[in-house]
Amino acid sequence: MAKKKTFGSGALVLGSTGLLCSAIGCVFRIILANLIGQNGIAYYQMVYPLYSVLTVIASVGIPAAISRPVAHYLAMDDRDGANLMFKTAFWRLCLAGAAATAALCVFAKPLAALQGMAEAYRLYYLIAPCVLLTVFIACLRGWFQGVMMMGMTATSQLIEELGKTVLGLAFALFWRKLSPINGAFGAILGIPIAEAGALFYLLIGRLRAGRRRKTRYRITTDMSRARALGRGIGLRSLPVILGACIQPIILLMDNVLVVPMLRSMGFSVQTAQARFGLVSGMINPVAFIASSVGVAIAMSLVPTIAASAALRRRDEVERNAAAGLKVTLLVALPCMAGLMLVGPALVRVLFRLSDPDSMAAAGTLMRSTAVSFFMLMLAQTATAILQGVNHVRRPAVHLCIGTAAKLGATWLLLRVLQGDIAAVGYGTLIGFTVTAALDLYSCAKIVHVRLDPVMHLVRPVFATLFMAVAVATVYFGLSILVGESIAAFIGVLVGLITYPFAILRLQAVSSEDCRLLPHGIELEYFMHRIGWWI
Repeated sequence: MAKKKTFGSGALVLGSTGLLCSAIGCVFRIILANLIGQNGIAYYQMVYPLYSVLTVIASVGIPAAISRPVAHYLAMDDRDGANLMFKTAFWRLCLAGAAATAALCVFAKPLAALQGMAEAYRLYYLIAPCVLLTVFIACLRGWFQGVMMMGMTATSQLIEELGKTVLGLAFALFWRKLSPINGAFGAILGIPIAEAGALFYLLIGRLRAGRRRKTRYRITTDMSRARALGRGIGLRSLPVILGACIQPIILLMDNVLVVPMLRSMGFSVQTAQARFGLVSGMINPVAFIASSVGVAIAMSLVPTIAASAALRRRDEVERNAAAGLKVTLLVALPCMAGLMLVGPALVRVLFRLSDPDSMAAAGTLMRSTAVSFFMLMLAQTATAILQGVNHVRRPAVHLCIGTAAKLGATWLLLRVLQGDIAAVGYGTLIGFTVTAALDLYSCAKIVHVRLDPVMHLVRPVFATLFMAVAVATVYFGLSILVGESIAAFIGVLVGLITYPFAILRLQAVSSEDCRLLPHGIELEYFMHRIGWWI
């Protein structure tokens, strides 16, 4: 029971913080797009997906690779082995981060030229220090997640997001009058400063935690083996990092494909940049705002399942895996439905789209991206389950297959649809679907997750349908009276109110699920008292 409660508490802390950070990031992107325009946001998006990959590495990839062996050692009461493994891995990974920073500086100009915007190379120089800072942050987060101190990771994410938003908008406002690329330069300048602030916070927390935990645990592991694991964690973490970077890697493919391909089809530079800015700078930030919940579930699942697997508690591994998938469905289904219903209107209002072609493209892109979000959430959770039982290579292989499917589908559809930017959304959907299907198949084959069709599928689907009907009724009914923008925001509020009501009334969340959460016992007692649960 303690493990399950730990998983629920960790997922709640990281999920709520992740949602807050995503909301702050979405506000930042909305204001930034209105400050520097579609062409300016296109320059920003040339570099930002690389930063997104670094962010996922810092929040999921390397932390997952470190937290799994740390949790394994601690489950065996071997803190000395965990400490030694962490210290060895820390310095090895930091050396690799320094080398990657230098490489990015060297290849900045060729990389910008490959993306069709050669003048954007200065932005890569600015983002290069973040590689090393990210590795420092990632290692420290991995330790805190391994000892289940999720609050440290959550607070550092909040510091990072707030710093990036406040400083980025201030610098962008200062330089935007010079040119679109200078506005993007100012927005990116806030990132390394915010990273440094998050790193300082984690270092202080690590020092304080070291002073509080002076008790030496019994040594059950050969120290030479712990050192060897630490030295090799850089290579061993590569499949984990690739598996964790599902979203940014697949979306990063658009950077090297879309603009050059549109220009080769005869579109002007400005048109190609504007279309790319629509999908990458406006649609994706809104559609994937709740993906941080999937990241939180994954970060909580890896050490929890790893600890159970270390103790050879197979039933506990299966129960935690099933709980993770259920929570994912409970979050992903309503988000997908809400995005399909009111997402297009939100994009049109938030980014002040007035061009008829852009408005039509935004609607099509948002609906396909909503389904992509659902597939991404399933892939993230399935990847975490496989990593927890030490099958780290399969998700990486599946990601490579999904990325290839994304590239092939996007290239073909852009040709067939004659440059229609909706092809990018369809290609992303195909890539995420292939990746999720392969990950889920491996989970069923290796972990033997047992899912109750009624509890895991039927009741969440009916709760989502109830919410969707309420949102659609309010949105379409009020659009005529108060306008599309107000109706869309009211529809979102209605969804946030009706969906929790529906999942509780339909008992899509069981008594056992409630006990996973902080104060879940009180919620369970309340639901029995009012007669909703038997």
